[in-house]
This record gives sequence, structure tokens and C-alpha cells, in this order.
Amino acid sequence: MKHLILILSTLIVVGCQIKIYDSSDNNRLLIKGYKLPLIKDTIPIFRWKYYAYGEFVSKTCKFRLINDGSYRGTSKYYYHTGNIAGKDRYKNGKLNGRHISYYHDGKVEMIAYFKNDRNYGSYKVYYPSGVISVAGNYGKIRNLEFEGTEIDTNIIKATETIEVGTWTKYDSLGVKTEEGRYSGDGILIYEPPEMIVNGIHVGGGIKIIPLKEGKWYYYHKGLIVGIEVYKNGKLISFE
Repeated sequence: MKHLILILSTLIVVGCQIKIYDSSDNNRLLIKGYKLPLIKDTIPIFRWKYYAYGEFVSKTCKFRLINDGSYRGTSKYYYHTGNIAGKDRYKNGKLNGRHISYYHDGKVEMIAYFKNDRNYGSYKVYYPSGVISVAGNYGKIRNLEFEGTEIDTNIIKATETIEVGTWTKYDSLGVKTEEGRYSGDGILIYEPPEMIVNGIHVGGGIKIIPLKEGKWYYYHKGLIVGIEVYKNGKLISFE
């Protein structure tokens, strides 16, 4: 899924229109919105258009501005060819509910659910053929470990989610290749920045690793070829 991140922008309001420009890139037009002739609960409804380097890439994003400055509604994203690329739902300015992304030919690439911008619930990825590739679930973090002392893990637990329960992987023919369970516990690790661009560190940061628990099965042509046994995320034996 693709997210638009605005670092430096200029907001211009003209009548019923709102335009946002990238002031760091020669005021390139990023977003244009206009108020629909609809008002619900005294709150105006806006329809938005998004641009990528001046090209129109999304045409049915309908958000309702809320009094606190946030928004809610639905959005549909499109490839430059006009084929749909994805569907999202927003509440309180954050992703909430089902997200669907599509390949260029219109076949489903991923179906996932979000809660306050975080994966929450069922998660499925598909091959271009339509065969399922990965299936699992995201949920609340049960326990979170970190060796350092400068990070409050309770804050992260309250805002982040993690892989939980059974996860399964399949090959391009839909045959199971791997299956196992995540406990819901996690460990924080720090990854150094991957590169420096114009003096700014890019990549890296804190990452949450889900911990495997119990038996993880590995398959080849439908037959079990290996079993790994985990406890608290640590491999303790093979079968």
C-alpha cells in the first residue's frame, strides 16, 4: 500500500476549493479538493483529487471534514491507466476498516484490516494469478521486550500491533509451504539508518519482531519436510 507523506506543503483555500502544494518542489500540486453540495450534521463533505508529479492519479476520494480538523470517509486509488489500485476507509483521519489493493489487471493483491493506521485483524496477500500467498492475523501486543532503557515499551504496546496466531504461506500453486503460530509477544530491535540523503538519515529505526511459539511446519509439495520448535521466540529443537 502506498502512502503520501507531506513534509513541506502550502495550503491554499479559494472559495469551495482547497489546494495543497509541495513547497520544496517548485510548488508542485499535490492535492486538490472541492466541497460537494452536501452537508451532513452541519459538516461539509469534500471530494479530493491527488496528483503525482502533476499527473492525476486518484479520482474518487470523498472525505468529510470533522470539527477537530480530522476527516473520515472513503478513498479509491487508481493507476495511471485508470485501473483501480486500492480502496481505503478513514475515521478520525486514520485508516480504519478494510483495505484492498489490486494488481494492474484488477485482480486482488491484498486484503487487510486497519485500526487507527495499524494492521488489525485478518491479513491476506495473493499472487497475480489470484492464488493466496500469505494468510494471518494482526492483534494487540501481549508483552514487549527491549534491552535498552530509553524507550517506554508501554507506549509502543498501546499504539502498535503485531502478528498473532497462526500464519500460513503458500506457493504459486496454492500449496502450503510454511505454517506456525506467533505468541503475541514481541521484541524491539534498533536498526541503524540504511543511508544518508542530503544529510538526513533514511531507513532504520525501531522495529518490532514477533515471537514464534510452538511448532512451525515446513512443506514441500504438500508433505512435511521439517519441524522447528520455538519457545519465547527461540529455536529449541528440530523434529
